[in-house]
Amino acid sequence: MYIAVSVTNGCEYCIASHTAAARAKGMNDENIL
Repeated sequence: MYIAVSVTNGCEYCIASHTAAARAKGMNDENIL
């Protein structure tokens, strides 16, 4: 959810930050996309 909002808002920093956090919690590209 956080990543979708960040993409909608166009916040590159937020996208990178939330993607890194999701991966740290075990999500992979299939889960994120």
